[in-house]
Amino acid sequence: MKGLFLKDWYGLLGMYKKNLLLVLVLYAALSMILNMPFFLFMTPWLLGFYTLSSFSLDESCRWNLYARTLPVSSRQIVGGKFLLAISWILPGTIYAGVVGAAVCLLHPGETLASDMAVSSVAVGVIAIDMISILLAMTFRAGVEKARSLFFLIFIGFFLILFLGGQIGMLDDAGFVAVLASIAAFPLLWALGALAVAILIPVICFSLSCRIYANKEF
Repeated sequence: MKGLFLKDWYGLLGMYKKNLLLVLVLYAALSMILNMPFFLFMTPWLLGFYTLSSFSLDESCRWNLYARTLPVSSRQIVGGKFLLAISWILPGTIYAGVVGAAVCLLHPGETLASDMAVSSVAVGVIAIDMISILLAMTFRAGVEKARSLFFLIFIGFFLILFLGGQIGMLDDAGFVAVLASIAAFPLLWALGALAVAILIPVICFSLSCRIYANKEF
C-alpha cells in the first residue's frame, strides 16, 4: 500500500505544488492583515479536496484496469486513497493552528491562541469525516458526480445553519447552553467526538472497499 500511496502523493504534489504555496501564503497574509482566521479553517478542506484529483489521474491513464493485474487487494487500493486524504488534511490542520496562533498574537484580546488551536483540530476532524464520505461517493459514482453531490451537501449544511440563525434556532443562548454542557461534561463530549471522528471514516472505508471490489473497469 505504501507504493500506491506514494504514487498518488507525488502525483498531487507535482500538480499542486505552486498553487498550494500561493494559497498558503495568501491565506496567511489575509488572516494576519484582516484578522480573519476563517481563511485558515478552509485549508484542511482544500487540501482534502485535492485528493479527488488522484481519481482523475487514475481515470486518464486507466490505472484501475491495470491495477486489476497487480497483486494488490481492493482494501490496499482504497486504503491508499484514504491515507492520502489524511496525509494532506493533517498538515493543513497544523498549518491552521500555528498560523492562527500567530494571528491571535498579532491581534491580542479578541481570540485566544488556545481557542484557535482547538478550533483548528475540530475543523480538521470534520474535514476528515466529510472527505471520507466524499471518497466513498467518488468510488460509487465517479469524480464529477461526487463533486456535485458534495457541493450540494456543503451548501445545504451552511444553508441550514443560516436559516437556523434567522429563525432563532441558533441564537446566543443556544451556544451558551452548548458551551456550558461541554464545560460540565468535557470527557463525555470528547469521547463522543472521538467516536464520531473514527466511526465515519471506518464506515466509509468499509463501504468503499465493497464498492471497489464489485466494480468493473
